Amino acid sequence: MTRMATRRSKRITFRHLWDAAWSHTLWVGGQLTLLLVLTALFFTAASSLCDIRRITVSGNHYISDHDLVSTLEYQTENLLVLDTGQLAGQLLQLPWVIEAQVNIRLLHHLQISVTEAEPVALFQNGREWQICSPNGELLPWHSFNRALLLPALELEDHTTLAEACSVIHHIKSCYPRLYAQLRKVTIDEQLQFLVGESEVTAVLGWQELDHQLTKLELFLDRPEMKNGQITRLDLRFQNKLIARRRTDT
Repeated sequence: MTRMATRRSKRITFRHLWDAAWSHTLWVGGQLTLLLVLTALFFTAASSLCDIRRITVSGNHYISDHDLVSTLEYQTENLLVLDTGQLAGQLLQLPWVIEAQVNIRLLHHLQISVTEAEPVALFQNGREWQICSPNGELLPWHSFNRALLLPALELEDHTTLAEACSVIHHIKSCYPRLYAQLRKVTIDEQLQFLVGESEVTAVLGWQELDHQLTKLELFLDRPEMKNGQITRLDLRFQNKLIARRRTDT
């Protein structure tokens, strides 16, 4: 009789399972560590490729690009981690800026978009001339992109700066041709304008002001207004306009 030899089966023990699991864990951990190291090296190398190299500014008509850009304080110039909201908040600290956005445009490019306060008049505060916004706030001087062709404002005690600037802003918005020719505005119990290169004095009352402003703007096209024959206009009467000519005695 032939006896068949049988191979003794290998028993899998708990220690075998533990060793296999531990070896797998070490392998996975090593791969993750390697991946993290390679990722860190990549971003370290790429960070210089994402630094700010170009800044563009839009929406500014008065404040210079330099004054806006010089306001920004970066904690980093790396666009990958730059806090654009914080930069926009810095721009909003400027009295001239009422809205601001800072956006990243592709690599190296930072775009600034602003909406500025609208200057309406010059006001002599003490010995200094200051710029007024529509709500009567005083705006600081800057390196302006263009000349500020603003009328000078003179006030009496009972009229606030905010009220006066609101009137001038209304003229600027609704009667732009008239506003462009205003040289000086005096606001008291009545309104008095110096208009045009010949500085014709125009007197208006508070009642039905828009009607008077419309008449005055239309009168700007008259030849006698352009050639300097008129020295004074009184528009306070509803159905007539009183003009004083240079030949009057």
